[in-house]
Amino acid sequence: MTSSQFVMGIVLVASVFLAGCATANKMSPPDTKMDKLCFSGDERQARKLEEAARDGEIAALLDQETSIRAKFPTVLALAKVRPSWDYRGKRHGFDLETVDGQELESWRKAAKGQSSITDFRPVVGLALPESEITIPSLREAAARLKCELLLVYTQADSSVDNYNDAAALYWTLIGIWLVPGDVVEHKTVTQAVLVESRTGTILGTAVGSSHLKGIVPLAYKNITEDKFSQQAPAKALADMQANCAKLLQEIVSRTTGTSNPASR
Repeated sequence: MTSSQFVMGIVLVASVFLAGCATANKMSPPDTKMDKLCFSGDERQARKLEEAARDGEIAALLDQETSIRAKFPTVLALAKVRPSWDYRGKRHGFDLETVDGQELESWRKAAKGQSSITDFRPVVGLALPESEITIPSLREAAARLKCELLLVYTQADSSVDNYNDAAALYWTLIGIWLVPGDVVEHKTVTQAVLVESRTGTILGTAVGSSHLKGIVPLAYKNITEDKFSQQAPAKALADMQANCAKLLQEIVSRTTGTSNPASR
């Protein structure tokens, strides 16, 4: 066998191998569960409340007085949380995330025109009465910040990268730069719950999401992944903020008996 035949054989083998390199890995759904962000500081009490929430108790919740006791105008407390994990990879609670200046300003813009919400105030660790992040501890922190309303929200991300059939041309080397053989996806989901600081009553929920997908050459895969990891969370946050603004408008109108001029 000549050297040229040997090289051709290697190329053919590589072509056959890469021709079957298309993949179809499914993107896992973002995990936004806030089940461990219990509304009771006592875990045993939380379990009892969960077990007791049946038939009669559920009916009582629907029949109870739903008047809002929050006093307006007010500052709204923001608590951004994320799941925390132990050394075994098991989720055991939540940590408090920092709401930076840019994100805080985006909240102000989202609620622009709502005179009953004068500002947003991030909950920081120093304001928490205890280290464990729960709704009761966040409510107390909001009260210390003189906020009648508390908005607790979280963000979850998921991404995946697949090869398509065009990736077979990567063996040409120049194809790495020119052939769109990688399918990059990134999904972000945001969820929020609005709570009355005084009573712990859940006044409403809001969600947001963003799903970005691109088909790019291998050389641009990392750049695209980095871009999507920034753009998707920003879009999901903006989506949730718009829904939160509608929720706040509804709550304020129900409490004060007036409509928001911005909605006219």
